[in-house]
Parts: sequence; C-alpha cells; structure tokens
Amino acid sequence: MENLVIVSNRLPIQVKFENSKLTLSPSVGGLATGLSSIHPKDNSLWVGWTGIAEEEIPYNEVKDELIEKVIWQHCIPVSLT
Repeated sequence: MENLVIVSNRLPIQVKFENSKLTLSPSVGGLATGLSSIHPKDNSLWVGWTGIAEEEIPYNEVKDELIEKVIWQHCIPVSLT
C-alpha cells in the first residue's frame, strides 16, 4: 500500500478556543476542499500549521489535547510563534 504525505502551510482543520474549550472543524475552501476526497484515509498524513500561534494556546493541557485531536485527524501539527 502506498502512503500519501501532504505538506502545506495550513492543516485541513480549523482550530478555535472559545470559553477555554477547544473545537476542531473542517476547513472550507482551497487545498483542504480539493483534497478532501483522499484525506483523511489510513494511508495519508497532512503536515501543517494549526493556524494558532504557540503563545496563543492557553495552557499545556490544552496544547496536549490539541495535538492529540489533530493527530486523530491524520494530521501532524507544526508549531509556529
């Protein structure tokens, strides 16, 4: 089985913090929409930025939860400041 790795500036998910709660939703438009038919699948991985600067993540527990949820979506988050 072949593997597909997509590397882009942003992940195909939108991350939000509201009332100290983390929510993830699919990104709309652009590359994420175009590749939605092949990602997420067991043999694909998307590498990119979550869209939230590292210093905007309120505390380490949320950071761990964010990484766990993003990985569950077959994505690898890249931290940027």
